[in-house]
Amino acid sequence: MNVYFKATLVTLVSAVVLLGAFDYWRQKSNPVTDRPSLSLLNQMETQGVPGFKLKTLDDKDFELSELQGQVVIVNFWASWCGPCLEEFPSMIELIRSMDNQVKLVAIAQDANKEEIIAFLKAFPEYENQSSVTIVWDKDHEAAKAYAVDRLPETFVLRKDHKLARKITGSINWNSPDAIAFMKNLLTGL
Repeated sequence: MNVYFKATLVTLVSAVVLLGAFDYWRQKSNPVTDRPSLSLLNQMETQGVPGFKLKTLDDKDFELSELQGQVVIVNFWASWCGPCLEEFPSMIELIRSMDNQVKLVAIAQDANKEEIIAFLKAFPEYENQSSVTIVWDKDHEAAKAYAVDRLPETFVLRKDHKLARKITGSINWNSPDAIAFMKNLLTGL
């Protein structure tokens, strides 16, 4: 064997050993955390999502149970979240295209109410939507109950408030696929 081949082989073996050792360390130091999350999602699908009582921006009480019997989008967001800013207009358009048969509960995770109000000024069209409710999760209790770990994170609920779909990240809510999915939920499919 020539020297170049031996050096390459030693480097390759060393890399494989290091990767194996790193993977072993990663698994031991970071236990699997998806199990409780999957269990919670299963519970949401079979028994329904956790209820919550939060304040609207005008300090009125709002409870998710007020929308029982309706298809609901529960969206966790924040004014500082770029993907949240990206998807919000399409959510409003979806609600509008569904003739307000689908309800949107947008749960702000901001530190203060002023940030939320400033964010919403960029979207005056939401104010004319009776099917859009903005609430503030000041102490992040709703986010904890839903095990939210990224923003935006959205839970689409059937009429019985069982989970139909969870979406992490930004999507186009007014796409033909999203509209078809919502129409199926409205008809009970």
